[in-house]
Amino acid sequence: MLVCALAAGLSSFSVSSTLADSNLVNEALRAFTQKNYTKANTLIDQHLANNPNDANAQYAKAMILHRMGHYIKALQRLEIVLKLNPKNHLAATSYAAINQQAVYHLNQGKNEDAIALAEKSVEIMPKWEQSEFRKALAGCYFAKGTAYFERWCLEGNSEDSRIAMEAWEKTRDLDPTSASQQLVNGINSFISGNYANAKKLFDDGVAIRANNKYMQLWQGLANASVGEYSLALGQLNELSSLFVRNPMLHLYKGDIYKITGDYNSAATEYTAALTLRPTDRRINTAINTVYLCNNQVNEGVAFYEQRIAQDPSNFSNYYHLGSLQTEAGRYEDALATFSRAAEVSGATPLQVSSAKLQMALIHLEKGDPKAASACVTPEDLQTSENASSPLYNLFVAYTDQQLPICEKAARDVLQDSGADSIFIHRNAFKAWANVEMNRKQYIRAMELLYQAWRRTPFFSQDCERIQEQFNQCRQGALAQMSSKLRRATKGKNDDIIEELNAQSKILEGLELGDPGALLHTIGTAKATDKETLIPQELTSNIPMTAATSVRSTSWMDITPDWQ
Repeated sequence: MLVCALAAGLSSFSVSSTLADSNLVNEALRAFTQKNYTKANTLIDQHLANNPNDANAQYAKAMILHRMGHYIKALQRLEIVLKLNPKNHLAATSYAAINQQAVYHLNQGKNEDAIALAEKSVEIMPKWEQSEFRKALAGCYFAKGTAYFERWCLEGNSEDSRIAMEAWEKTRDLDPTSASQQLVNGINSFISGNYANAKKLFDDGVAIRANNKYMQLWQGLANASVGEYSLALGQLNELSSLFVRNPMLHLYKGDIYKITGDYNSAATEYTAALTLRPTDRRINTAINTVYLCNNQVNEGVAFYEQRIAQDPSNFSNYYHLGSLQTEAGRYEDALATFSRAAEVSGATPLQVSSAKLQMALIHLEKGDPKAASACVTPEDLQTSENASSPLYNLFVAYTDQQLPICEKAARDVLQDSGADSIFIHRNAFKAWANVEMNRKQYIRAMELLYQAWRRTPFFSQDCERIQEQFNQCRQGALAQMSSKLRRATKGKNDDIIEELNAQSKILEGLELGDPGALLHTIGTAKATDKETLIPQELTSNIPMTAATSVRSTSWMDITPDWQ
C-alpha cells in the first residue's frame, strides 16, 4: 500500500509560509522545482544549521533526500519532524509512504534490515485516532507484512507467513479503505488453489490502491495462474527491478515462458529463483521439467554438475541430478548419483532413506526386486514411513505380496501434491496397473498405464516398458472378450454379440499417442482434468484422484515438503 502522500507533502512544502521567510529556503525551493536536488540539499542544510528546530525545513530536507533516493535518511528527518510536531499528520503520512519504499528496496538483499525498519516504523508512528494517523500506521503495518512475507518467500518459515498475515489484517482494521482486505483474502484463496477468486480480489485491490506494488505482484501471479500469460508477463516484467530477489516472481515468469515454449528463458528464470532459494524442491522440479520438455537433458546434467562442483556437500543437488537422470532413462547414471547423495556428509536420515528408495525404485522398474531390496535397510524404510514419504508407499505398491495393500499404497501416493507429484503419480499409476494386470482387469490396467504414459518423457526407456505392458493388456482384454463372444454365440444372444464386437473393434484401434502429453502441457492442465484413453463403454471410468498438473502455486503451500 504505497500511500504516495509525497505529492501532497511537496505541495505543502511549496506554500509553507515559514519557509518563505528565508531566502535560503526560497532558493532551495526553486532548485527543488528545477530538480536540482543537490543544490536544494546544500541550501536547506545551510538554513538548518542555524534553525535545527524548524519542523517545516526538516520536512523539506526529508523530501529532498527522498527525491535523491536516500530513503533511510529521509525517514530519519521525518522522525525529527514528528518529535518537533507530534500531530503533524502530513509528516506521518509521508513517513509511512517512504517507509514502504525503503522496505521494498531493502528486501532486495537486506531482508533483516527491512524487517527491523518495518518493526521500528510501527513502534514510533504516533497513535493518534485521527483518520490520517490511522492510515499512516496502517501503511507501516503493511510494510511490516511485506518484509516478513518476503523473508518467508526466501526461507519458508511458516511463522514469517503468520506474522505477515497478522500485520496485513491490522492494516485493514486501521484503514478499511485500504486494499489489505483484498490482499489477505486473495492470498488465502491463492494458496487454497482458487485462482479465479484470488484474481478477482487482487483486481479489486488494485482498483482501490493503483500504486500498491505488492498488490500488483500478486495480481500478476494470479493472472498467470488463470492463463492470462501475456498480461501477467508484462506485469511481472514491470515489477522485476523492484522484486528482483523475490523467487515467486522468477518462478512464475519461468512458468509463463515454459508454457509459451520459450524453454531457454524459462530455465533462466528458474535458475534465478533457485539461486534465491537453493534447497526448494519445487524450484528444482521446475528446472528438471523444463530441461525434459526441451529435450536438453545434457544441459540439465551439466547444470547440476556445476552446482555440485560449487557445493559438493549439498544433498539437494545430487538428489535432483539423480531425479533428472531417472526421468531421462539414464538409470545407471541415476543409481550412481543417488548412491553419492546417500553418502553426502550432513545428510539427514530422511534424505539418506529417500536417496536409497530412489535407487530401489529404479531396480524395481527394471524388474530386479532382489537388487531393490538390497538398496534399503529396515531402518531406511521405517524412517521413510514415519515421514509419510510417498517413496515409501511406492516401494510398498511395487513389492508387497498382497494386491489390496499394493492398491491402497498406490492410491495413497496419488494423494501426494508435492513438487514432483507428476513423476511420483506416474510411478503410482504403473504400480496400480501391475495390480490390475494380476487381477486380469486388463482394461482398467490400460487406463492406468495411459495415465502413466501422459507423465513420461518421450525419450525415456519407460516408454518401451509402458507400451509393452499396454499391448499385453490389450491382448488379455481381447482374449477375455473373445471368450465372452463364444459364450454369447452359443446362446445366440445377438445384443451381447453386437456389443462385444463393437468393443473389440474399439480396443484393437486404441493407441497411446504421444508420450508426455501432460508433462508438456504442465502449465495449462487443470487439476479437475479427468481425460482418459479408454472410452466409457469399455470401462467404469474409475476416478483418478491425482492432480494432473504441477503448478508453481503448489510451492506456495505453507506446509513444508516431506523431504
